Amino acid sequence: GNDTINSLRVTIRDAAFDSVVKSYDSNLRNGKLSVVTRNVGSAVANVYTGEIRSNVRGIVAIFKLRDKTVLLQTDAELFSAEFYKILDTVTFVE
Repeated sequence: GNDTINSLRVTIRDAAFDSVVKSYDSNLRNGKLSVVTRNVGSAVANVYTGEIRSNVRGIVAIFKLRDKTVLLQTDAELFSAEFYKILDTVTFVE
């Protein structure tokens, strides 16, 4: 569930990439999040760091895969080194 703190959370949403990243816009504008882009597999991902939801600081990578949007996320900045290692190993078939 969303109340549990996980070291890795994978979500595949049946929603447009633009609508998923739009849900992070308010935290980005008010400085609670920062964003960079990086390659994840053969896709370009938005990687958000900071308050990803209320009282949870972590990292979430969001990228488009075919007609879906994929979110890879850690719910604690404690796991950031491992999270980036995982991002470096992600591959998928398009």
